[in-house]
Formats: sequence, C-alpha cells, structure tokens
Amino acid sequence: HKAIVSKEGAPDAKHARLTYTTLAVKPRTTVVQIELETGRYHQIRAQFSAIGHPILGDVRYGGASIGDEAIHLHCTKIAFLHPVSQEPILIESPVRF
Repeated sequence: HKAIVSKEGAPDAKHARLTYTTLAVKPRTTVVQIELETGRYHQIRAQFSAIGHPILGDVRYGGASIGDEAIHLHCTKIAFLHPVSQEPILIESPVRF
C-alpha cells in the first residue's frame, strides 16, 4: 500500500492536514516537529515526499536509505483516553538531536 497526495476535490481524495515547525537544519537533513490535524494512512510520509522532503530512510516514498532499514520518525507525545477508566493518558518521549 502507498498513499498518494491529490489535489483538493479530486475523486476519492480525503482531507489530510498537518503543520510543521523546523527545529534544526543539518548538512543533509532537517529536524521538524509535526502536528497532525488528521490521521490518514502514511500521511506524514506521503505529504513530505510530495513537497520534495521525504523522510530519511523511507525508501518507499523517496527517502535516502542509510543502511539500517529504519524510517526516521519519532513520536514525542501521544495522548488518548484509557479505554476502561476514560482517564487521559499522556506518553512523552523527548528526542535528542
């Protein structure tokens, strides 16, 4: 499976929106913080590839392979309601760059 970025109004297109902030610019990569407004299939991978900035290691969407077969994405924060107690759960994992 592979997601495709389409123009708004295209047949079968689904709304997918994210925002990003540049945190660091390195010689061959850029570190960005991404906030998803929607959660579509491979959304980050497809949208960054479509603007000419594929994710490092994401060969499927045009990213450079660096030999470890990993896609260099890191989730720093996720929040959800516990399925039984309905209490909010927040998990954070800061990234170092």
